[in-house]
Amino acid sequence: MKKLSTILLLAGLSSVAFSAGNINLRVGVDAYSKTGNIGEYSSGSAEDVGFEAGVEYMRDFGKRFQFGVGVGYQKHAKVEGNNHDWEIGNFKENYKGFGDFNVFDSVPLYVTGRFTPIVNLPIRPYIKMSFGYSFNFNNNSIGYSQGHKYDDDYMYGVSLPELPFEAYSSSTKINDGLYYAVGVGVEYSIFGVEALYQLNTGKLDVNNPKKGSNSYDVDYHRFSILFNVKL
Repeated sequence: MKKLSTILLLAGLSSVAFSAGNINLRVGVDAYSKTGNIGEYSSGSAEDVGFEAGVEYMRDFGKRFQFGVGVGYQKHAKVEGNNHDWEIGNFKENYKGFGDFNVFDSVPLYVTGRFTPIVNLPIRPYIKMSFGYSFNFNNNSIGYSQGHKYDDDYMYGVSLPELPFEAYSSSTKINDGLYYAVGVGVEYSIFGVEALYQLNTGKLDVNNPKKGSNSYDVDYHRFSILFNVKL
């Protein structure tokens, strides 16, 4: 599947690489994002905000259709590690679990097309789709720690023992995947804005020193707002 996508992508690149067209500079931010469930390590809930920057080369095919290629840098949101803490008495608290971590970032290389149903308007709405290959990188190790945060001699009614301190890291490896996007946009003069659903697929291999190795599908889903400027 990945070989086929690469062939299709290269075909799209060659069809427009030397044709007259427009260059669009793009920046955007993720309004909502989530990664696939990563077993005991994380539910995939985003801990911060993802963003991206890129460039697209578009060529007109008639009045309503544009096709082209694009590349970008996508900084995905970190995910929240599964962890919890609980009180065991006055001024003493146990904690246990995994810290927040970056699953992966991406550089997608893709072909893209858009359809503008009404062209004789100052503000032109359009529908857009993109497909390509996602080069994934910048995966973090997953840290685990447990113990107690603070203590005091003034203790009453302590029914649970303190957790002994423990900490270790699980190494990770992220694999490349595919990139998809679909959404709508509007264009006015040289400016444009798009609302896209985007997906980068990937598989994360986790090597836990205590529990062995496992693989997880960590596809990164999000709804993004992107701003374009045509050169």
